[in-house]
Amino acid sequence: AAGGDALPIAGDIRDADAVDAAVAQAVERFGGIDLVVNNASAINLAPMRDLEVKRFDLMQQINSRGTFVVTRACLPHLRESDHAHVLTLSPPLSADPRWLRGHSAYTLSKMGMTMITLGVAADEAALSIHAPTDDLRQSLMPVNTKYPLASVIEAAKAFDRRVTFEYVMLGGVNDRLEDALNLARLAKECRAFVNLIPLHPGGAMGFTPTPADAIARFARELRREGVEVAVRKSRGKDIAAACGQLRVERLGRRPPRIAEENGHVEVA
Repeated sequence: AAGGDALPIAGDIRDADAVDAAVAQAVERFGGIDLVVNNASAINLAPMRDLEVKRFDLMQQINSRGTFVVTRACLPHLRESDHAHVLTLSPPLSADPRWLRGHSAYTLSKMGMTMITLGVAADEAALSIHAPTDDLRQSLMPVNTKYPLASVIEAAKAFDRRVTFEYVMLGGVNDRLEDALNLARLAKECRAFVNLIPLHPGGAMGFTPTPADAIARFARELRREGVEVAVRKSRGKDIAAACGQLRVERLGRRPPRIAEENGHVEVA
């Protein structure tokens, strides 16, 4: 009823090679991946004394391993999305005996799914900044209306580990000296690491790449201000899969999502 397009693929989520192939097919068909839903599950509610070891192994392999294999395969493409989500159908972590009584093996496999998803949330603590002022960021990212820089920085301060600022370099837009100084100020507020991402020709409609020497100067200014910074090594240019290129291709295939759909990781 909602419409849309589907790509049915028969496979086994325990098989990493098969999952990698399925993900590649999906990216080829749809131009990217915005959402991973971990819902495949094997269930056997037998108590420990009655559960065969092979049944135990099957649940761990499909539920926990499958969540790991699928999410891991999709991560590079989720990072290219501006509204990435991982949704896992699994219970909250709890040591309450009611979750374990009579079916501890099944609960273990399902809570493993939860832990893997929470691990992704912790590992991927990267914030899309892309501009050091609200006015500029608003023009580049309409989601700034809902999540202005002040709220993003406050959230980063509250996080229990260092976050990364993702910053795509746009020629003549966000790559000036004053931009570097403003970005350094924001990064120092929350002890953020800055990841400068070169844009590639054709990687974003209406924008041009910042030259490599200018990116190097920008990085030096950040370091001079006491900010740790790296310039992302480019991969995938030969197949139009480098920074922004998948997004441009995707926009030619389907309408963009509304700005309010901000990417995050959920556990249901």
